[in-house]
Amino acid sequence: MNRFAALILILTLISPWLAQARELVYSGVSKSHISRIEKTFSLREGQVIRVRQAGQVSKFLMKTKYYESVNVFRLKNGKLQIEAVPVREISSIVMRGNSRYSRSKLIEISELKEGQKFVQRSAVEGGEKIKAYYGRSGFFNAVIEIDIKALDSRKMSVIYRVKE
Repeated sequence: MNRFAALILILTLISPWLAQARELVYSGVSKSHISRIEKTFSLREGQVIRVRQAGQVSKFLMKTKYYESVNVFRLKNGKLQIEAVPVREISSIVMRGNSRYSRSKLIEISELKEGQKFVQRSAVEGGEKIKAYYGRSGFFNAVIEIDIKALDSRKMSVIYRVKE
């Protein structure tokens, strides 16, 4: 009976540790960052990891400012997944249908810049600023349509269709 009690005691003591250890997988994390994680935290993909370590890896990735968000999920198969969404940037701003004002003038009014961080709200506000500018110029029925296209996981194109 003493052996059985000792076994129960040992299992009770190590069960929290066993419950927290999970296999690690990545989603959306660049290969160069995975390499840095492996070196910094002495981890490899597929290796058993504690939830606390996964949180530290998440903070490490956010500090790179390369990702818009980083989350840790426990998958149904028991693995921990670190899912990262890269920061997207505006790679192009296109103006279509504008004849009254130049492309450069309308981009200036929109206050968007190629290469800046993409925020959908800013693109929409840029369209509203262009519409307001047309309205102040007497084009009260001007319509500005916005089309946003993902060129890849990090680059976005903002297209304004102007109906003067």
